[in-house]
Amino acid sequence: MLGFFGKWKLVLLLIIIDNFLQDEKALRAISSSPFWRDPAYYWHLMSGLDNGIGSYLVSRILEIPHIMEIFPFSRVLGFEYWPTVLSNDDDITEVGEDGDLYALDLHVDKDENLARATGEYVYPLFGALVYFLDEEIEGGNLKFYKDAHTYKEIEPKNNRLIVFDSSKPHGVLEVKKGLRKSIAINFWENQPHLEE
Repeated sequence: MLGFFGKWKLVLLLIIIDNFLQDEKALRAISSSPFWRDPAYYWHLMSGLDNGIGSYLVSRILEIPHIMEIFPFSRVLGFEYWPTVLSNDDDITEVGEDGDLYALDLHVDKDENLARATGEYVYPLFGALVYFLDEEIEGGNLKFYKDAHTYKEIEPKNNRLIVFDSSKPHGVLEVKKGLRKSIAINFWENQPHLEE
């Protein structure tokens, strides 16, 4: 069915944690930050965590009991992160390979610049997603495939963390109402090729 599934072994790592950030002040500060108006991409080394939004979120992820036993943090050199804001007003809805309507079509996370230049796919070790919702939304579920026929839909909820294998096909279903704000994080063993 889906072209993504040709050469994969079946391994499903997926953790969902609600009420992820315990500091309400930090949650409000991130949610109202000017960061959301800048669709930039950021890269950060694990060895130099600072006071930025990405470092703050990664530091809180590292505090989750047993997370380092589940995901290979010991191999992580650094992480990339970026904000995503999707709404029903966006005119980017696409029909996915599976026939569903997507605000962000099915894809796998990879070193995008390397793939464009050489066709080679190099994947992050794993990824994470944190939701910052200021209002009720309808739609916008993360659809995560573990194989060509099996998937899980995960509803966006404020302050929900999802840690998952981002080399597996995933996408964001159509947002029917409201504003879906999330920060995506990918953890890499080697730095991806960044644009000049």
